[in-house]
Amino acid sequence: MILRRYLVREALVTFAAVLAILMLVVIAARFANYLAAAAAGQIGRAFIFELVALKCVDALTPLLPASVFAGLVLALGRLDHDREVVAMIVGGMSRGSVAGTMLCVGLGFAAAAGTLSLVAAPLVSERYESLKAHARDSADLSRIVAERFMHFGRAGPVFYVERIRGGDRAMEQVFMHASQSGADEVILAPNARYVSREDGRFVVLEGGRRYVGTPGRGEWSMTRFTRYTVRVRETQTRPAGDRVDAMSTARLWDAPASNRAASAELQWRLSLPLLTLVLAGVAVALSGTSRGRFDRLLLGAACYLAYLGLVLGATQAVGSGHLPAQIGVWPIHAGFAAVTALLFLRALRPPRGRGRQWA
Repeated sequence: MILRRYLVREALVTFAAVLAILMLVVIAARFANYLAAAAAGQIGRAFIFELVALKCVDALTPLLPASVFAGLVLALGRLDHDREVVAMIVGGMSRGSVAGTMLCVGLGFAAAAGTLSLVAAPLVSERYESLKAHARDSADLSRIVAERFMHFGRAGPVFYVERIRGGDRAMEQVFMHASQSGADEVILAPNARYVSREDGRFVVLEGGRRYVGTPGRGEWSMTRFTRYTVRVRETQTRPAGDRVDAMSTARLWDAPASNRAASAELQWRLSLPLLTLVLAGVAVALSGTSRGRFDRLLLGAACYLAYLGLVLGATQAVGSGHLPAQIGVWPIHAGFAAVTALLFLRALRPPRGRGRQWA
């Protein structure tokens, strides 16, 4: 029992170190992207850390199989290099017990990967899209400053607000100028407010006048209005309810077979725990070879990239309709699982000429 706990601890510590390094890379990249977006006025600065946290949770799902695989390969490689595995075998622990303990660790990580992909990932995706839209609205509102000209986007209208009042930041004495189809549009309104909807972001002007004409010609038309709505930003994302990555696994399971995107998303979510478990088996199988630990890592990385690439290609083919959903990714998982089982059995067989070491 003590040796099993030692093996589990070594695997967990190495896995945590690998995952921490990968997550630091992801956090640095995401933080830089969102910081640049906040500096450009695309999102509110107050939302940067929460957006980074949600995106890191989303990135954790595909990173978990790679971290488990690298952690097991490095942990077993160190134990084998320092002859600790041989000492365990001499002490009465069989090679199969060592491999079985590591496979149990891999099985636990596969359960964690399944929980992340099937339960947590859709919730995080839905929250992320909602928060990102809110961050854009906050950025637009924070840009509205009294007695200062504001430009919404390259082709968007120019606003000037004399006063801003209240917690809802209602605007008073608003001037707006926009160019469209060769004509200029000028709007003067005593009141206006910012509105966010699923189809875009708008400024609603109330009780004003609208002038349309071409500069230099002297022909202008004037219209009085009670309410006039101006779009200031296009919606860049679909509603969360329409995105397959934000759908719950139960909804994906009940989706009709004609919904290829839902079938592809469901197969991808189910593939992640299978990926984790099969890659754990590959890591344990490679530990029984005579290669160096870094050679095993490179060989395993090639196996991981091939496995992941085939799964991603199959899910994309299911989504595009080039591969039937009934076939999907399952032959790939079955093939890699069979090869892993053969390698695993071969790794447990004592090599010739080293019977004393394996006795």
